Amino acid sequence: MRFPRLRVRHWIAPAPASTGHPLYSSTWRAQVESRADELRDELARAADQSPPDGVDSWAQVADYGIAERNIELARDIAGRRAGLFGWLRCWASGADVETAWQAVHSAESALVMVAPAESVRAQLPEIRASMAAALGASDSRVAEYTTELAACGRNLDAAHRQHVRVIKAAVNAASDAAHSNVRNYRNWLLIISFIFVAGLIGLAIAHSSNRNFLYICQAKAGAPGCGGEHSGDVAEIEAAGAAGGLLMAVFALIRLKIYSGPYALPLWVALVRVPSGAAAALVGALLLQGQVFNSLTPQTRSGLLAYAAFFGAAPEVVLRLIDKRVNEATAAARPKSDPLQPVPPAGANADST
Repeated sequence: MRFPRLRVRHWIAPAPASTGHPLYSSTWRAQVESRADELRDELARAADQSPPDGVDSWAQVADYGIAERNIELARDIAGRRAGLFGWLRCWASGADVETAWQAVHSAESALVMVAPAESVRAQLPEIRASMAAALGASDSRVAEYTTELAACGRNLDAAHRQHVRVIKAAVNAASDAAHSNVRNYRNWLLIISFIFVAGLIGLAIAHSSNRNFLYICQAKAGAPGCGGEHSGDVAEIEAAGAAGGLLMAVFALIRLKIYSGPYALPLWVALVRVPSGAAAALVGALLLQGQVFNSLTPQTRSGLLAYAAFFGAAPEVVLRLIDKRVNEATAAARPKSDPLQPVPPAGANADST
């Protein structure tokens, strides 16, 4: 006698509340938790279907288990408590944010294999947009992937689901690599800025202790030339240069494209103008007051500070090259839903071939 197969639905436990420390909470944690909740709902809809032939419940399906484990991993990372030093370590290494999003992406890829067909078909335009944003039109895989996605829209069998899964994995890998590049770029900028600041502070302290150290000639009002006890103050010159750099930082923030990622790269690349402005002002003052250029005469204290502010803004010409590089790096890391991320119209890649 043949008994009908019982339909067993795998129960999904409710999501625990976030336990993240409010002092160190950030937007990415809320985004991960929100996306994990959405994936839990999709997993529940998948569990409403009858399990595949040969298994008694969805708990025995490998992709179902992969999706469930990664959803819980993402939520666990997003809700972790961290002390100050732990937060600083994760902030510098990006371990939490990148691991959490990798878990989310793994869950998304696994869900492609178990989600209802209509749900997967509904995701195809989103996958195409993500592919265009993450890979770009110059990637040789885009044309083939576009053709495969079109075929998946017509017939979504197990083989086509696997194609969709591979495409999502490639897109997510490119997106994760772009975010890692942004983090590394930010860290290098901060390291260089820290070295600049430490060196400038050290020079100012050494000069205040010994006025003959890094002596900068300063002219006396009403007297030609300079010399004697009239020496420019290194700390004042650095402060004037930093003010000029800060002014350029404001204009840089206006020019740089907004980036909603967790690393705030445009902000840091704008602020790097402050120590670079102070350093440029100090070097410029040495050249100016040392009469390296015969056409320029040594300045009085007020004139020297004015020139220092001007020299502090001078590195802007070079730093604009960094701005361009930053815009390129953040463009690769922008999500497809970012309004600043241009997405080509459907069929654009196919037409180009």
